[in-house]
Amino acid sequence: MLITLQFDGDGKFEKPQNNILKTQLKVDERALDMADCHQRVINMCEAIGRLTTAKLHATCKELDIDTRIKKTMDTPVGRTFSEAIILQFHNTVKRTGRKRTQIKICYPVEPPPNIRRAYRNPRSTSLTRHLIPLTHPWPQTEEDSIYFETIKQIAEQALMLLNTNSAQMWQCTGYHPLWHDTTLVNTFNRRVSAETKAKKKDEREAKKKAKEPQKEGTPHPKTGAGRTFGAVPGKFKGVQMRSQLEIRLAAELEERGIKWIYEEERLGEGNYLVDFHLPDLKCWIEAKGKFDARDKFLLREVAEMLKTERGEKLYAYTSRRGYIITKDDFTSMKHSEFWELLQHES
Repeated sequence: MLITLQFDGDGKFEKPQNNILKTQLKVDERALDMADCHQRVINMCEAIGRLTTAKLHATCKELDIDTRIKKTMDTPVGRTFSEAIILQFHNTVKRTGRKRTQIKICYPVEPPPNIRRAYRNPRSTSLTRHLIPLTHPWPQTEEDSIYFETIKQIAEQALMLLNTNSAQMWQCTGYHPLWHDTTLVNTFNRRVSAETKAKKKDEREAKKKAKEPQKEGTPHPKTGAGRTFGAVPGKFKGVQMRSQLEIRLAAELEERGIKWIYEEERLGEGNYLVDFHLPDLKCWIEAKGKFDARDKFLLREVAEMLKTERGEKLYAYTSRRGYIITKDDFTSMKHSEFWELLQHES
């Protein structure tokens, strides 16, 4: 079972995913047998949320947890990206797999003054030497006690989850309130580098495109040569089609083994060219990005003609919905329902 904590930073970058520092806690699958496992994970994450200045998003696939524990940021957070509150746990039983695991709380809140003065990290490489045991009687003020009780709550919940496997015996080694974590620094620097490279690449492509002369007769890149504004034509199985939506629909039909014929004939008094004929299912499908007044009028007319003269049905397919078309109305449905309906027809 994997508990993932995502800490959203200062919003400095254009892409939201580049603001996130992620840490994970791996717990034995036996924890899922605990009656209050879900609530313990939530309690632990809420306590962690009280010790970070960033937004906190907690996820656990096995427990179906996907929630924003902390939705707002307590400024400032940018200067503390390299530091974290570290809670370290060790397994006292030998030869049972992992010996150590950690909980990292990124963008930490400032600890109380007396502990900040005594335990600020001198950037030593040995975390274990600087850990504060949970039995240390340092709290002197109410502020100290609140901070320490939150640390204890996180440790207690984590130990309950870790010790569900009787073959292991986890204990909390201790914690550090402001550890300079090189892993977080490297992660942050990689995200900065990736964002900088992407921005420079976009700038180079924009400059290159601006220098290229526009060829006479070349269609505008935003419109293409399809029937509809924004349509991009292409071929599928050797058949030239007018838009990518038609190609996607043809691919779906092909995947399901449904025989199709593209633009077989014009139908009705308005000579409407319906995109697909499915002869085995006795129906037709019009792929449409957007219905205009002409479409709404003529498609209803075609639907009535197909029903009365051929005993066939008419459907429409858009990027988001499917439709049953009759002489009176367009009945919408989800794509999943649309394909189930076609399957039933077969």
